[in-house]
Amino acid sequence: MRVEGVELRGDLPGGRRELRIRVGSFTVVVVEIPGRSLNDRELHDIERARGSYPAMWGGGHEGDVFAHDPLDGGGPPYRAWHYCASVARAGEPAKLVVMRKVTLAASELTEEQRADPADLLPLDIRFWRVRTDVGSAPLWNALRNHARLLAPHEDHPELRIASMGRVAAYPYGEQQRTARERERTAIAFAAIQLLATHGDPSLLYVWSLCPELRDRVVGVHDVDGTHVVPAFTPTEEQLGLPAGSVHLDNASPVVQEHKTTFPGYFVDNEDAARLIARLLDEGRLTPADLREPTMRLVARESAAGGDPGLMDELVALVAEPDHHRLADLLTRPRLFQYLVPLLTGNRPLARMTADELRTLLLRDTRDGPFSSSVVPAAWAASAWAVVDAAERKYGGAAGPQTATTSGGSRRLAGPTWGAAAAGSMP
Repeated sequence: MRVEGVELRGDLPGGRRELRIRVGSFTVVVVEIPGRSLNDRELHDIERARGSYPAMWGGGHEGDVFAHDPLDGGGPPYRAWHYCASVARAGEPAKLVVMRKVTLAASELTEEQRADPADLLPLDIRFWRVRTDVGSAPLWNALRNHARLLAPHEDHPELRIASMGRVAAYPYGEQQRTARERERTAIAFAAIQLLATHGDPSLLYVWSLCPELRDRVVGVHDVDGTHVVPAFTPTEEQLGLPAGSVHLDNASPVVQEHKTTFPGYFVDNEDAARLIARLLDEGRLTPADLREPTMRLVARESAAGGDPGLMDELVALVAEPDHHRLADLLTRPRLFQYLVPLLTGNRPLARMTADELRTLLLRDTRDGPFSSSVVPAAWAASAWAVVDAAERKYGGAAGPQTATTSGGSRRLAGPTWGAAAAGSMP
């Protein structure tokens, strides 16, 4: 089954492109905006969606690193493209979903920088290392070697690797009671995938993402109950590395900062719960240490419309602590942010230092996100699978995969996706 009503425009000001697609009763409009063409209204929409980051992960003023990212404008030596998708049904308000793609522009690098971009690399590449038989090495080394195998006759084909991320939606935090409400985001994201991959010469897309995004946000349940999700291939699998060998570089100050400031995202929540419960059992953490963060959590989450039953349970646990249950609740993705003052030392602990707690958190927990590397053509194919599942569920009309463009009608599937020549890169 294929959807009808796909329109692609590539003749918009500032290098913008627009994709319109109808999926059942939904209409999605996606605009691709080069970072250097981004206007104030578009930036406002993106920042409004990214307001979900501090709401979900905390960080206070540090959260501005996500809302106001220096790579957004794509200034030298970067190229950035932003994707703003609006998905709506007749008579209902639209939902906004955004994403960003960033590459290094080879023409704006010195020869030394092309040979070793080092700290110029986007964080979603710099975050990671690969365990080897003799130690570990930056993930960039493995990505570079893989790109050179894919394009052996090019100079620096590794610069055709794009960093993907900054996915966010607006409105956020609303109650989504039906599958149709929940799956609007997935339908919009699939349309973003289709536009982002169309004509893109990138060899790989590299992500740092939590399984929750893939498993709960960007997938659609087909009519037979099958959960259809975009391809987010683990980097180990894509590059032929041993399973589990790619890991966050805990020795890196930038990783330490992110794990301390945004633990709900960057730290495995189950491991963190076990660590906090163990420290409570051993007496190194005390219920009194957790009382103030817990009551602050209850006050803020209650004001934001949080689950009343959960809030009542937390209040009861402060009075009569169950170490394991309290640890489990306080290290949930959204709630973990309330323990950040204990990790930073802003809220002193009775029997251990903040530095000791941070060290244990880095040493005794696994990573929250995983590194994913996907081939654009495969990513586009997985997006069509999501669109097809949504069409079966919400529409049912079959039709060809065609797009009306400024140059006529064109099929949107197959080798045109992600198969542009390297010469089209900046």
